[in-house]
Amino acid sequence: MQSDSRTESLWRTIISELTVAPQDMQTILQDGSGGIWIHASADGDTVIINRAKSSTPSSQLMYPRIITRSEFAKLHPLFSQWRNGEISRVKITQVSQNSSYIFALINRFSNSDTEIK
Repeated sequence: MQSDSRTESLWRTIISELTVAPQDMQTILQDGSGGIWIHASADGDTVIINRAKSSTPSSQLMYPRIITRSEFAKLHPLFSQWRNGEISRVKITQVSQNSSYIFALINRFSNSDTEIK
């Protein structure tokens, strides 16, 4: 799958930021409210998601989730559709079981109008 330049740029920003400073971040719900907390770090060209280090309520992940560039590229274009209610969580989950984590990354590192503060 060929990703557009915005997707590629955002992926590079995420990898760069998380390589320097792994961090806890909150997942988001479609209505914009916060969900559970996760910890994100980068290793090479992948993002690793674990339980939150110091924020609660933390995810209950039993093992790390690995986010690849290609998985991210599949979901990035769907983020604004999901935020606008044009596509359901069920449809998003069919694309990736890591959608909540990927959307948390997009929300945290994107400068778009759809970012939740």
